[in-house]
Amino acid sequence: MGMINTKFCETVHVGNHSFEIIGDSIDGSTGKVNQDSFGFYHDDECLIVAVADGLGSAPLSQIVSECIVETVMEVLSDPDPGDIWRHISEKWKSSIEGPLDQYDTTCKFICIRNGKATVGSIGDGWIGMLHTNGYQELENSNVFTNRTKSICSPKLMDRTYTGECDLDDIISFGISTDGFSEDFDRESRFEFLRDVCDDMSGDLRATRDAIR
Repeated sequence: MGMINTKFCETVHVGNHSFEIIGDSIDGSTGKVNQDSFGFYHDDECLIVAVADGLGSAPLSQIVSECIVETVMEVLSDPDPGDIWRHISEKWKSSIEGPLDQYDTTCKFICIRNGKATVGSIGDGWIGMLHTNGYQELENSNVFTNRTKSICSPKLMDRTYTGECDLDDIISFGISTDGFSEDFDRESRFEFLRDVCDDMSGDLRATRDAIR
């Protein structure tokens, strides 16, 4: 049986909008170290949520999953981050010591600013969106696969994904590492996101400025 080892639920305010954020991490039944990290950052202008999953083959993967989450939040807190993944990669490399392959992790993020959401990914996992017209998974066939790509992948810029969407009519976002995306099919992921919305806010569909 899994055990919850990290959990938070907070309401934050960004500009004129309010956002509810929940985070949860569950240990698997294998007894292996949980190498997931996640967190969020917000100020008056933006909200950033990031998750990362350290690769078990890398000795320091748990450390780097924490490091990459912090790096993503630092880079995206800049209103003009430029080439996002290149900036993240350069900043991350400058913060570590030793061979890069000792530090390996996947990473996903959502950044909300000025009425738009920017999403990014390297490696497997899930980003889902519930809006007034239904459910959508934001994905790219070259990125969201069962073949893990990571921050140490060769030709990193060719293996990352970055997209943008308007917040109009969006009810909630979901973001996770591969543990969730591999254990549940698309319909179950949709039902999870819908049920979380119902449980947390009741009539959340009447509140368009919400993220989960």
